[in-house]
Amino acid sequence: MNYLALLAVRTPTQIEQTASLMEQMAKFTMDAILEPLGARNWSVVYSPHTIGDFICSDHPVSLHWIEQKDRGIYSSPGFGRLGTEVTIPLSKRVMLLGRFDEEQMPRTIMLDSQLNLACLNSYSIIDCSRLIFSCTEDFLWYTQEEKIGTIADLRRVSKIRGE
Repeated sequence: MNYLALLAVRTPTQIEQTASLMEQMAKFTMDAILEPLGARNWSVVYSPHTIGDFICSDHPVSLHWIEQKDRGIYSSPGFGRLGTEVTIPLSKRVMLLGRFDEEQMPRTIMLDSQLNLACLNSYSIIDCSRLIFSCTEDFLWYTQEEKIGTIADLRRVSKIRGE
């Protein structure tokens, strides 16, 4: 019997211990993330049909820096770090946005430009592994050239990268 086969053989007690450990790890992770998420100031962002639709990806929760600047190699955003923003698209018209702001954020935000929509959609694209979901055949996003892009622009960029 090889090593992998030995790992696959589990007694009922071992299975129960493994399940218990996984449950403890999940609880610890949830406890660690719920506090900083609850401490954020949350806004509901609306996109009117005249502006366009939000998109979603296979990783819908996006965590990113509010201000883009060089932070060095060990500077990834964290759910508990100041200066970060969490976005979660809920539908083609509604998105949650959470920040640690000293000033209270408005409870509701109505997008007033396609540029704002494109920026928010870009967060969904950045965190995407494989799939982007849209209610329409085209959508807006913010390109690295700092302009509003369409699905055709995204396809061009994907081909260049070989994706």
